[in-house]
Parts: sequence; structure tokens; C-alpha cells
Amino acid sequence: MGFAPCWPWKLTCRSKCSVFSVPFSVRGRKDELAYQSFEDLEVWKRSCKLAVEIYASLQACRDFALRDQMQKSAVSVASNIAEGSERGGKDFIRFLKIAQGSAAELRTQCYIAARVGVISHKDQTRFVSELKRFPVC
Repeated sequence: MGFAPCWPWKLTCRSKCSVFSVPFSVRGRKDELAYQSFEDLEVWKRSCKLAVEIYASLQACRDFALRDQMQKSAVSVASNIAEGSERGGKDFIRFLKIAQGSAAELRTQCYIAARVGVISHKDQTRFVSELKRFPVC
């Protein structure tokens, strides 16, 4: 996962952080990484893939309220990563935390959806496992 430096600034944190399991570090450290666009971020790619999988698993769902909320939460994760990345600086960290909140919301909805029979327990386990890989600093 090689990121090419592009912006004059680098993401700054108080300590070594993880952007949804994608390492980045404090300004000025030797191991500091940058990237050119949110499309370069593995976490954004994974969150988009997950959103597509959520949509596919809910195609036949007749519980429109739960389906719509789960789809919105899934899209929100990727969207907040992209928006924060484009804004940069402290906004990026703030939007990553919002994305983390959306991931937690979607995890909760997966548990509920499995209990009411909207998704299989196999899908719930798979989705929740992927969503738990989204920690923020």
C-alpha cells in the first residue's frame, strides 16, 4: 500500500494512529505516509465494497425502513471517509470518527436484521467482522 506524497500538509495526530486499520502517523515522523486521493485509501475501497455487499444482501428485503437505514449507514461510512479526506487536516480526523460511528450503527443494524430474519446469521457474522476492522485513533 504505497501512498505518494501530494499535499503540502500531512495528517496530524497526537500519537501514532490507525485510519480504519490503515497506518498513518504523526507529522514529522520518519514513517509518515500521505496519499493523493481518497480513492487510494484501502479503507475507502473496503467500505465501498461492504456497501455494495449490504445492498446485494438486502435486495429481496421487504422491511423497507430497516433496509433503507442499513443502506444509508453503509454508504455513510465510505462517504465520510471520502469527504474528510478531501477536506483534510483536523476535518479528516473528525470525519473518520463520524465514519466510525456509522460503522457502529451498521453493526447494530446487522445484529437486529439477523434476529428478525432480514439477513442470514452468516451474513451478519461476515458484515460485523468487517465492520469491527474499522477502528480510528
